[in-house]
Amino acid sequence: MEIVALSPRQAWAFGSHSYASESGPEVRLTAFALRWDGSRRRKAPKALDTSGKKMPPQSAMPGAGDGADGFVLGSVFGSEQHRTADGGLHVIKDPEPVAGRFGESTEEPQHFEVYDLQLVPGTREVWAVGAVGTGRIHGDDAAFSRGVVASYRTG
Repeated sequence: MEIVALSPRQAWAFGSHSYASESGPEVRLTAFALRWDGSRRRKAPKALDTSGKKMPPQSAMPGAGDGADGFVLGSVFGSEQHRTADGGLHVIKDPEPVAGRFGESTEEPQHFEVYDLQLVPGTREVWAVGAVGTGRIHGDDAAFSRGVVASYRTG
């Protein structure tokens, strides 16, 4: 769950609902977005790409304003997105691969998990802190993970 307040008349809330699958024990997540317009909250179904191509539904979605009435959302699944004030949705490219423990690149795909985002005051630059690694970063089966600070210029 995340709230991104852009002004007294514009704020966004993001999250997901979870439910068990009818066909088995897997849990499904459905993302949602709500927009505050200064007087009331409304569902904003087009605020996120919930098809899974840009932002898979999840419970953790760190967010920050973009400095121009839009927002940036992070992901623990490596599918960060930027929604501009005019409603455009943009996928944010992952950082370049990093070297593993012994300074060598790995053939395994790496992914970036974003834990927090902050807009640098007075700019249109958003900083992200997280980890890049292979395997499950939070699990014991990770080949490696490395802390990362990345930046994204929104304009």
